[in-house]
Amino acid sequence: MRNRSILRCLVVGVVSAAALFASAGVASATIDYRERGPLTDTDQHPNICGWPATFSDSGQYQLIVQETTAGTLHVNYRDILHGSLTFSDSTEVPASLRGVTWQDRNVEVSVFNTDISGDRQVVLERHTSFEGPFKGLLTTATFVVDPSGTVTVDRELTVGDVDCSTFL
Repeated sequence: MRNRSILRCLVVGVVSAAALFASAGVASATIDYRERGPLTDTDQHPNICGWPATFSDSGQYQLIVQETTAGTLHVNYRDILHGSLTFSDSTEVPASLRGVTWQDRNVEVSVFNTDISGDRQVVLERHTSFEGPFKGLLTTATFVVDPSGTVTVDRELTVGDVDCSTFL
């Protein structure tokens, strides 16, 4: 099983290497790479309210890297994880939640497209999730990189209501 953070490093490495070869004008065969498999993510980090918790999730990932004959590089990464998070017994966590376990589910999608000639790059990040009583959470952001390297946020959307004050 792969660890989520290691897999993200792999995706960034593949995209960076492909972009470097393309920008350097290196002639290469068309890229067509696919990988998928089991994924684990067991880590301690803050939950959606910022309180320390241990997340224990497992699921699947899929990575597709393709270069089209038209000169477009396309990278698609998706993972689906489900499991639980257990709040710390720390005083940072509201007393009503210390040691409590919630169910969670996360779906992350990253799509990277670039014109090999370097005219434009578009990156889409989408994250849907739920943690305990907070359901239907969605964050989507689209970034555009122009030929000069300027990054702009083309679109950003956040959906879902999180009211952590009910636990204080």
